[in-house]
Amino acid sequence: MRTRLVLLLVFVTIFAVALAGCEPAVTEPTPVPPAEEPGVAPDVTPDETPDPDEIRVIEVDAEDFEFSPNEIDVEVGETVQFVLNSIDDTHTFTVTPSIGDPEVLFSIEVPAGGTEQVTWTFDQEGEYYFFCEFHEDEGMWGTITVSE
Repeated sequence: MRTRLVLLLVFVTIFAVALAGCEPAVTEPTPVPPAEEPGVAPDVTPDETPDPDEIRVIEVDAEDFEFSPNEIDVEVGETVQFVLNSIDDTHTFTVTPSIGDPEVLFSIEVPAGGTEQVTWTFDQEGEYYFFCEFHEDEGMWGTITVSE
């Protein structure tokens, strides 16, 4: 009698495992965040995109370890589209709230002979710092003065 009970339990266990293995596995898809567009500042969303007629375009040339211009004046609340032209080497245009501040507001990298752009709205008054991550030690930096 005991042998029959053990065999019955083994059979029921095998049957239960087999049934569990026959059910299709249902998994929820993992949401994938949308990719950022190249050259678009991370805090700009489509709802916040200003009217193109209200965007000031500033072209910045990167050449011979210098930016031209290397001093830029902007008004508080002004939206600026920076167009970086890398003439001779791969450069970055990296902007921080001030010299030595580790917080990067935005950064774009441009290969030699290339052009990239980024749009940014300056909401706070101050002197912002921009530099090339590869050539800052050679003096490749400048300032953006934001005032009322």
